[in-house]
Amino acid sequence: MLNPYIDLRKCEKGDILVLKDGSLAEYVEHREGEYFPHIIKYLDKNVGKGSRNDDGSMLKNNRRDEDLDVVLVFKKGVNKKELLKNLNIRYEQGR
Repeated sequence: MLNPYIDLRKCEKGDILVLKDGSLAEYVEHREGEYFPHIIKYLDKNVGKGSRNDDGSMLKNNRRDEDLDVVLVFKKGVNKKELLKNLNIRYEQGR
């Protein structure tokens, strides 16, 4: 694992994931034995679902700076609307 602080094997359906660009995703499921075993659903992008490695990375090889790796995990029950609002405020302030 490249990121010792993220372990998606400990995630449960509904946990909220913060990606490297600050966007949010929701943990969907773990698929044992798959090359990318963790399925996530993007919350503030209209791109559907994606997959990740155990350490939250998008790719195992040929990593790029623009990859949307998982950088934080919040347990389910966190207020998604509040997280999105804070994300939008931060984005607007950064412009």
